[in-house]
Amino acid sequence: MNIQRAIVVVAFAFLTACGSHPESSPLPSTPSPVPPPSPPPDQILNGYAYNTAFRPVAGATVTVLDGAQAGATTTSNEVGKFAFTGAFAVPTTLKIVKDGYITATVTARSNGSSGGMWAYVMLDSVARPVDLVGDYTLTIVADSACTGIPNELQTRNWPASIGITSGSNGQPGTSLTLAVSGGSFLANQDRFSIGVSGGDVTFSVYSGEEEVGLVEKIAAGTFLAIGGSSLVSIDSGPVAKISAPFWGAIDYCALQSDTGWNYQCNSGPQTAYAHCESTQHQMILTRR
Repeated sequence: MNIQRAIVVVAFAFLTACGSHPESSPLPSTPSPVPPPSPPPDQILNGYAYNTAFRPVAGATVTVLDGAQAGATTTSNEVGKFAFTGAFAVPTTLKIVKDGYITATVTARSNGSSGGMWAYVMLDSVARPVDLVGDYTLTIVADSACTGIPNELQTRNWPASIGITSGSNGQPGTSLTLAVSGGSFLANQDRFSIGVSGGDVTFSVYSGEEEVGLVEKIAAGTFLAIGGSSLVSIDSGPVAKISAPFWGAIDYCALQSDTGWNYQCNSGPQTAYAHCESTQHQMILTRR
């Protein structure tokens, strides 16, 4: 204890013993210790692994490559989903490995205000995609139970061509577009996507946010709309004909006036409307 502090201590003790109080303020008390900051809450990183035929990949090993969770691994489930919990760098790099597929890396990013992370990876098969590029006749046959659709529209045939999607990633031939012609189709609803992974092929008849990919104007104010998907597996090429169940919906819409098409035929008063969902529609592609 130095001399100045000793004098202060002795003076304070003397004044206290005599019942006197100094006119100045008392010495401040020792401040309470500041608790350490709480660790950041755990984040959830969700992701999905699919192949180039838009099908989930189960059993893929997913590994975190950077940040505090580097080295952590998990496995995708039967619907291709995987998840991690912890503190993650933003962004986080993941590696995905699965027998029969080319190893891929993907960046997981923040999921906005939720504070979570998400990742989506499309795995490319090591097998070459079956060759589907060429000219075809596309046939859609409605389920016979779809009695609300006029008989003459139960089966529709159109010329079609399949080509490689512009700007697509992966092996050439894994991302294709089928475009129809020979009918009066609405803009951007005369085509749909095809995904190919080896011999697995998925026809995805959707268009952007809508549940339908093909909309044909049959007559003034009358439309046929088709949306759904068809999955096939092909051993080898070249492919001469594909015939498979088509899962989805076919809508027949007749309006009182020549109003433009709107999803679910609600753009104006109707004279007829039929919506038929089924797993028993048929899609047939015959090479020309």
